[in-house]
Amino acid sequence: MVLSSTPGPLTILGLFLVAMALYSPVATTATPVVKNSVKVADKISKSSSLLKILYPQGAGESGMLECERWSVCSRVDTYSRPWVERLCTCKNGQLCSTSLHPDDGHTVVDRTRQYKVCEKVDTLPTCRFFKDITWTHITSADNKFQQRVHCKCPENSTTYISGHDVKTTSQGVLYYYHFSCSPESGMRCRRKEPCRLFTVRKRYPVEEVTTSTLCRCPPKTTCPSHHTDPFVLSDFDPNRPKDGTRTYSGFCGTSDL
Repeated sequence: MVLSSTPGPLTILGLFLVAMALYSPVATTATPVVKNSVKVADKISKSSSLLKILYPQGAGESGMLECERWSVCSRVDTYSRPWVERLCTCKNGQLCSTSLHPDDGHTVVDRTRQYKVCEKVDTLPTCRFFKDITWTHITSADNKFQQRVHCKCPENSTTYISGHDVKTTSQGVLYYYHFSCSPESGMRCRRKEPCRLFTVRKRYPVEEVTTSTLCRCPPKTTCPSHHTDPFVLSDFDPNRPKDGTRTYSGFCGTSDL
């Protein structure tokens, strides 16, 4: 699938923020089934870390749907304390990776998230900036969610929502949100201009944080990597979504006193 127009930086950022309220697989108000501090089996993950594993509402490992081709079977969040969201099961008894390592051969990386697929990712083509759709989020009216990968973004790139549509199928009405690749910003931050945006969504028992780099800090300064770091301000919004989503702006700073 190809998009012909090239959006400007402000358009990309606006679409990105709107996407945060639309595409999340946890847009439903139902609380997902949670396995707290579950040690991932060695056959599934090479990591010995204790991870929180979230499952779709009313499902466990044995109650999930089978993955379609190039569907994401697990989403691994590495922003702070790692946690895993299981989405579907691989066919023929194959185990879906929940490894924290992005080089397991089944991982597509997007900032602090790792998308695990059943297939080998070395067969995926490389996306073209602004044109190809890297993945699609598909949500049904009853809040069932799946994510399908089409190509891999080049290195030093970020993703943004590039389009959406609605289709009526034998499964009912499905909502499609398409994401494309964009080069990371190479612009130098101006004085008092935020360098990074954090969108924080509270999910029991975890926090889902999306980051977006806006510009590069001048020499001898750094951009905060976490929304609780110094030089980060909470953005007051009287029309904040009811799900408790908050945004934070990070500014270039120095550790020198």
